[in-house]
Amino acid sequence: MRRAVMAVFVFTASLLCAVGALAQERASIVGVVQDSSGAVLPGVTVEASSAALIERVRSGVTDGSGRYAIIDLRPGTYTVTFSLPGFKSYKRDGIVLEGAFAATVNASLSVGQVEETVMVTAASPVVDLQSTQNQSVINRQALDVLPAARTMQGGASLVPGVSFYSQGFTSNMSIHGSLREDQHIYFDGMNIGQNLTQNGQQANGVGVNELAQQELVYDAGSQSAEVAVGGVRMDSIPREGGNSYSGIFRVFGGTGSLQNDNITDELRPYISQGNALDYTYDMNAVFGGPIRQNKLWFLLAQRVSQTNNLIPLPTQYFAQGGQSESGGQVAPHSTVRLTWQASPRNKIVWAFYKSQGGTKRFDVGCTATSFNSVSCISPEAAYWLPTPLQYASQVKWTSPITGRLLLEIGESFAVPTYKFGYQPEVGALDIQHVNATTSVRTVASSTAPQDYFSQTWNTVANLSYVTGSHNIKVGINNSTGYERTKVIRNGDTAALTYVNVNGVPTSSTVTVTNSPYERFENLNANLGVFAQDRWTFPRLTLTYGARYDYFNASTPEETDSGGRFMTAAAQAARAKIAAVSCVPCWNDWAVRFGASYDLFGTGKTALKTSIGKFLGQQALGLATSVNPGGNQTDARAWTDLDRNGTIFDANGNVQFNEIGASRNNNFGIPGIGTTQFDPNLPRPINWEETVSVQHELMQNVSIGAGFYHRTFQHLQYTKNTLVDPNTDYTPFTITIPKHANLPDGGGQTITMYNLNANKLGIVNNVLTWSDTNSRAYNGIEVSGTARFARRGFLFGGITTERTAANNCDGPVTTAANATPSNPNNYRFCNQVPPFQTLYKLSGAYTVPYDLNLSVTFQARPGISVGSFYTFNSAIAGVALTGGGNLTVSVVDPTTQYYDYVKTLDARIARTFRYGRMRMEPFVEIFNLPNFSTVLTVNETIGPSYYTPGIIVQGRRLQLGGRIDW
Repeated sequence: MRRAVMAVFVFTASLLCAVGALAQERASIVGVVQDSSGAVLPGVTVEASSAALIERVRSGVTDGSGRYAIIDLRPGTYTVTFSLPGFKSYKRDGIVLEGAFAATVNASLSVGQVEETVMVTAASPVVDLQSTQNQSVINRQALDVLPAARTMQGGASLVPGVSFYSQGFTSNMSIHGSLREDQHIYFDGMNIGQNLTQNGQQANGVGVNELAQQELVYDAGSQSAEVAVGGVRMDSIPREGGNSYSGIFRVFGGTGSLQNDNITDELRPYISQGNALDYTYDMNAVFGGPIRQNKLWFLLAQRVSQTNNLIPLPTQYFAQGGQSESGGQVAPHSTVRLTWQASPRNKIVWAFYKSQGGTKRFDVGCTATSFNSVSCISPEAAYWLPTPLQYASQVKWTSPITGRLLLEIGESFAVPTYKFGYQPEVGALDIQHVNATTSVRTVASSTAPQDYFSQTWNTVANLSYVTGSHNIKVGINNSTGYERTKVIRNGDTAALTYVNVNGVPTSSTVTVTNSPYERFENLNANLGVFAQDRWTFPRLTLTYGARYDYFNASTPEETDSGGRFMTAAAQAARAKIAAVSCVPCWNDWAVRFGASYDLFGTGKTALKTSIGKFLGQQALGLATSVNPGGNQTDARAWTDLDRNGTIFDANGNVQFNEIGASRNNNFGIPGIGTTQFDPNLPRPINWEETVSVQHELMQNVSIGAGFYHRTFQHLQYTKNTLVDPNTDYTPFTITIPKHANLPDGGGQTITMYNLNANKLGIVNNVLTWSDTNSRAYNGIEVSGTARFARRGFLFGGITTERTAANNCDGPVTTAANATPSNPNNYRFCNQVPPFQTLYKLSGAYTVPYDLNLSVTFQARPGISVGSFYTFNSAIAGVALTGGGNLTVSVVDPTTQYYDYVKTLDARIARTFRYGRMRMEPFVEIFNLPNFSTVLTVNETIGPSYYTPGIIVQGRRLQLGGRIDW
């Protein structure tokens, strides 16, 4: 309510003042023109010229207030010329544009002949006086010398405030409290870098070839109404050929012989071998130029890379010890791009991207799988992840219809695929064995096999009207597509779980599935319509915008065969699975407001504030979770009576006498056997509020500071409507084993809850929401940038932040207990962690003899360490309903964290010039201080609890070179 009142107040005040704003997707040059007496000059022709423009020159005219704006400019260095009959021409060069930066270039014209030119040389502006958008840009200069920026996610990791780490199949990235689901990847302003799984955050679509890009742009907050969500928005701005032929060939690589051991004496009892590089290589070529000068440009790029790592197999988990190859496969990546200036006012760009790759043992070793669950996975139990086909294409038409009206239309098409496969040595009825006491997984993968295919179409259309004092932009964007997932598991079973009783692995549960199945989900519409406005006064720029979003997903009619663990009724029901519409159908409005004030009127200090409502990212994850033909699992008690280590006999028949009753009486039945969808479920939203200041400390040097606040509403969770967590469970106590790494040495008595026997199998899970549950972020950030002409740069920041969450309404499922409406999840449901600080610094400088030195440093707080104890009835002394086992989270996760993850990488290069050709050999050093930070420990309470699993790779050298011509 408080935010709604604030929003209405700001909106009303903006209307009364007749002001507004445009947060532009591309750079612009703006300013005011006056005569020598200080009077404003309307009607002045302003031209921005640059070799970055295929049309060479873009122009505008000052309005009645003497203001002008030339928008949608590509990154590059510009010269601005002002001309008006009766006045001398005025020219300013060296204006550097990046990202969506609005460079303020003012001019004072003196009386004279227009043929006379006043040439002004001054430093390029470094403070954006108009936009409130929090944006960072890694330009071509930085891309060339910072190895970490060779991927979109790696570049994001250098941006102040961005928290990034990769776990298993998912890269987790957030900024100022945003959800990892809200990260999104764009290619030249269009979202084609991600597939449709989960909420659309998985970036395993076609990748970005960094060498073929002009810059990487990262929107980190206060985004305009052009985008619905408020997480990290990554956009790659490509090269566009040019009016002369040019090319780059770069190659680099390394082997394990160039890597140092970083296992300390303290770690050696647990880790005999570290995570090591076997070999890596990367060959990349880019070539472009004119097919017809100033008319048609082309750009071609081809990259081929491969990396193979040696993953340690600690002897305390794997008797064979030694190392396992990750099995990285050859990964080619192709880019084709054409830029056509069809007429002075019509520019068309077409691009095509294609890539593939894979890893033979993707999750082998002791590593963190998705959602921080640490497991030790043997080589045969790892899954093979190929990405056999990834391609995308896009076309964009841009037309400055007049000097004040700009039209942009684009269309893209993307096909991401992937597969999860068993290892070749896995037999037809081999099923993963999970030891819940040691967290070791053997025999076969529980993730495989899956076969995923999707298609996505994206359409964008924007119209901008620009006068200088008043800029307005309206537009529409829409995505449609579908995905298909095919799953056929060995024995229709995911895993066999053991629990150690008196040190002896004892059969506990079997997780059966409704395999085989093939499911489909359709994205019928992900539509957004927006209007963004800006009004500029002498020292104040106010912005406001609004957007409407419509989301529609569905599942089509499907047919599946029945698996061996389903009842006859369930198998019959799968013969024809009815289509389901509106999963979900959402209609939402969002508003954005902001203000930027030139604090001292010098153009060097901007005070900024913004408030905005953002929607939660959504793709087809929700439709997948409630798809009546989708995945179902049922964890049943298992007693290995014949001690053959499986539920199958020698002839491959299921030994049903070893398996307990189902925990879901509707298992396998489409619809009621899966999670239901609350038809009133709203779309999750979050509000972001910021206050910041940016100041030009000296020429080419700026610093900034800001406060960021974000809160979330409509938080989703799943509940079993037929079970009351407060009345349908019976309490009992369990004593945690003693262990020196537990608080007070362990031995605590914890109250747990056992499902009442009359509720076994009674399941009706519904995906719903809560506004009682909460999530709130507060953070303070200080950052700075410096440009040293052509010799170097420096940028970085310090962020202190905290995100508190309350998940007690439900309660929400956890990593310890995935059962909805389970009172055991009340434990630690209210989490208020301490403030933690993130440090980042990147820079480069060229010293005499064309010797370039560059360095990146990061210190990221470690993630929370889980502490889980799994027990069965024999250990508990209580007959657990349905048999099997329970897991309890023993230690408050807000009190236990991994150490800071520190990285310090360096690069040394020497440039040799031969006419137009430039050769540059280089050496790159990763983990220069040879840190040995522990990345994972065994989080399962038992004999191996808290023992280190994986540490960062030791210091290694990488050799390479490039040729530019």
